[in-house]
Amino acid sequence: MKRNINIFILLVTLFISASSFAQSKEEQVLENVKLLNNTIFGSKDSAVIDGLLAKTLTYGHSGGSIENRETALKNASKNGNVYSKLEARDFSVDFADKNVAVVRFVTSFIQTTKGNDIPLTLHMLQVWKKESGKWKLTARQAVKLVH
Repeated sequence: MKRNINIFILLVTLFISASSFAQSKEEQVLENVKLLNNTIFGSKDSAVIDGLLAKTLTYGHSGGSIENRETALKNASKNGNVYSKLEARDFSVDFADKNVAVVRFVTSFIQTTKGNDIPLTLHMLQVWKKESGKWKLTARQAVKLVH
């Protein structure tokens, strides 16, 4: 009887560990999504941004322009716009496989350019891929939503 209880406890522990691993993988991706968002629209710290971008990044803007990794890093860290009231919501994360995550969310903010305040709401699609054990942004596309 004692052996059966020990086996049961072991199975429950393994199940909880497996569940925690799946949740932590999603949490790791979302943590990177939020860090990238807050850095691009906030501190613009190029070292942080650099650490989150995949080598083969394709970065699509809501206006239609597409940037490679080098250009996206330069433009994100040197951007002269000021962003305020940043909000992100409606996150969904789907794993294409154990090393690829597709993230969708809506982000809203005020972009101040040359003294003009422009309210923006974007639907974001991001693809994150594991490189050397770390989640990196490999593709991004933004689409403007009408207010």
